[in-house]
Amino acid sequence: ATRTKKGMRRVNYYIKHLLVSPSGGMSKALETIAARVDPEIVCHPLLVFMANLLWNRVARQVFLFKASGFVLSLLIFMASQAQLAQSVEDSDVLPVRVAIFASRCFIYVLNLGYLLIFHGLRIGRAYMSGSVKTLPGGLMLPLYITSWQDVVSLALCVGLLLMLALEPILHCLGSDGPLFTQNCDSRFWEI
Repeated sequence: ATRTKKGMRRVNYYIKHLLVSPSGGMSKALETIAARVDPEIVCHPLLVFMANLLWNRVARQVFLFKASGFVLSLLIFMASQAQLAQSVEDSDVLPVRVAIFASRCFIYVLNLGYLLIFHGLRIGRAYMSGSVKTLPGGLMLPLYITSWQDVVSLALCVGLLLMLALEPILHCLGSDGPLFTQNCDSRFWEI
């Protein structure tokens, strides 16, 4: 700008290339700037504006949706494992058993299903593209499992698979006892 106002000139910043890559995807600019760990650059008004723009218009809704889904599944898991399971020992009532079965189905179908698809696709892509690291003993580890979040997510998937394999309601489905009971004379438990 040619005119000054209170000793300052107006400046136009074009942030398109900081947000969008030439191929049309998300730019890696913010990741690169954050990786430098320089507070002077990160506090620049342009970057603050850009980060707020991304958060307010794109990321916040996705984050809140995923976080609320996680909290809901955690509450259902706690209810089915702790509260309802304790009450079923006190009284063997059909509605309580049905609630336990429904909540565990919710956990296994939605959460475990999502994790199996997520990790299955990522592991498949890693092996197809050769993005694996060979460990001693010939074990090939996909390289996408490098962050602690991915390791914890994969451990959660394995834990839920083990829980499903040991689910007492499933082992008692064919027994002569009441529907959805957890207490039966299954040969599985004699091992």
